[in-house]
Amino acid sequence: MGSGVAPAYVGSYGIRTARLVEGQLVYQRDGGPGIILTPLGDDRFAIPGDDRFRLVFQRDRRNRVSNLQMHVADGRVLDNPRSE
Repeated sequence: MGSGVAPAYVGSYGIRTARLVEGQLVYQRDGGPGIILTPLGDDRFAIPGDDRFRLVFQRDRRNRVSNLQMHVADGRVLDNPRSE
């Protein structure tokens, strides 16, 4: 992942948080354990060892990350607007 890309994802998305730890993007839900995400390209990430979810960061018209979508294996898509 390019060093200029990851900081764009850092922020709070409701009960979900994305942060950088030693250059890696870490996902955390509601104070739970941090999980290092696997980049898939085009603002998409996987949770290692868990094929039920894909995380997709969405950008607004100014190309700023404004939403975190959770794509669930059962077809649901959960929107988590950026809250900071």
